[in-house]
Amino acid sequence: MASWSDLPSDMLGLVIARLPFPADRARFRAVCRAWHSALRRHVAAAPQLPWIVLPDGTFVTVSNGRGGVHRMPFPGSNAICVGSTDGWLALHRTDVDGAGTTRTRHTFLLHNPFTSATVPLAELGDILDDVFFEEFHVRKVIVRPGGPDGGGHLVAVMTDHWDCPLILCRPGKGTWTPEPCTMPFVRVIDIAFFQDKLYLIIKSTDLFAIDLADDEHGAPTVTNVERIIRHPRSHNSRFRWSDTEDDDAVADDDDGEGFRWSCTDYRIEEGDNAVDAIITTWNLVESRGGALLMVRREWLVAGLTPTEYTRKVDVFEADMDGGGGGAWVPVITGGLGGQAIFQSEVFCKSVPAPARAHDEMEEDVLYFVDTQDVWDMRSGARKPFKGRPRVYELGMTWLFPPELVV
Repeated sequence: MASWSDLPSDMLGLVIARLPFPADRARFRAVCRAWHSALRRHVAAAPQLPWIVLPDGTFVTVSNGRGGVHRMPFPGSNAICVGSTDGWLALHRTDVDGAGTTRTRHTFLLHNPFTSATVPLAELGDILDDVFFEEFHVRKVIVRPGGPDGGGHLVAVMTDHWDCPLILCRPGKGTWTPEPCTMPFVRVIDIAFFQDKLYLIIKSTDLFAIDLADDEHGAPTVTNVERIIRHPRSHNSRFRWSDTEDDDAVADDDDGEGFRWSCTDYRIEEGDNAVDAIITTWNLVESRGGALLMVRREWLVAGLTPTEYTRKVDVFEADMDGGGGGAWVPVITGGLGGQAIFQSEVFCKSVPAPARAHDEMEEDVLYFVDTQDVWDMRSGARKPFKGRPRVYELGMTWLFPPELVV
């Protein structure tokens, strides 16, 4: 009778491809020396692409054309993913608030599926309550990591509500929100942690640096807001800046009512035989070279067919000359310096990409999870993912497994 250690390498490779979690691979390599060697050989052959995570906890692995659809156990029930950062997921769980009531209790937490660490964000429930979700939405949740168990994390939440467009949360310590309808927060379209600050952009692509600190109780607070890149204001704009005090400027709401600010631009374009929608988005991402980038992307949604694809991509680097004298410098030649950018509606990340031809992750490209296509910055060409998973759902995002030490 043959021993388990005698299984051929190609068969072991098929098994390894179906073990995405590090804990399962650790158990695999502990079986015997032959299995340990097989894991080293197959995992090291090519770096994995990150996982695609659907809001309900379904995740898709696409590496090496041996992808699969798996179910990720979220803590508790009725939880959906509303954000991600590296290996952390931001979850929103809803429960009926007691018998005989229709009110919903909203619970927020961070969860790391690789370590099983869970960090409650109880403070957010006081702001993002049942009344909030009757009309408004959480648009993005990002994390500046602290310890491996979640201790010391700083969480930034972006919403479409004028009273709390930005929420900073230190788990177990407290939250910070700006005064209602204050600029630039009320018109924020994307946020990113970069170095020791939080950066945000508004639709004019003005860039702001937010200085962060902790108060005496350990709760996050903002000590200064500086406009790094300034663009001229339109005289027809409904919301205007004060001409005298940028730091104290507030939104001038002509209607006297609140509003919802969109992160995207939509326009209608006549196609050959239908009306197509052109969507423009702007996202901030930290370059592997230590710069802050802005990705401006156009993608098309066909009017007659279920076709969506990236139509145009421009990448800019922030030239940070303080006092509003900075500028967005186009990244035109030389690609992305050997990196790959993975972009979703709620999370963007740049990673170094190997230059070897046989590796799956390509350099100088951007991967878009919603249209599942790849944009090559050197050629300006678009192509689909290798091993395209063919799953489509609003709110999909990227999740990055930790590096495996085998």
